[in-house]
Amino acid sequence: MINPAKACKSGKRFDICSGSTTFIQLAVNQWVLIFALHCKLYKYKDSYIIHGEIEITRLDQSGRIIWQVSARDIFVNIENNEPTFKMLENYIELMDWQGYRYKLSYDGIIVDDVVG
Repeated sequence: MINPAKACKSGKRFDICSGSTTFIQLAVNQWVLIFALHCKLYKYKDSYIIHGEIEITRLDQSGRIIWQVSARDIFVNIENNEPTFKMLENYIELMDWQGYRYKLSYDGIIVDDVVG
């Protein structure tokens, strides 16, 4: 069963991020397979943002990588229930295992990082 929070419907396409594997449907019966550890898939304009445990990736509609970003540590929070990934209007807010907070532009540039 696919977790609905990890699936994106894009027109007639249905793209899935499940466990450690992301599938992007290019056409009927044509899929691109992307690997990302513990990932979630988000639609952003005409592309996709994949929030992986190790890196954040932006893909175009054909499944090609536009950019990938990693940080000092994995994007996991064990301190509290605060989310480690938030898509805001002008940037993505991230937090890593060590408590560092990052502002990531939608162009894949870390514009700010501070310790929590």
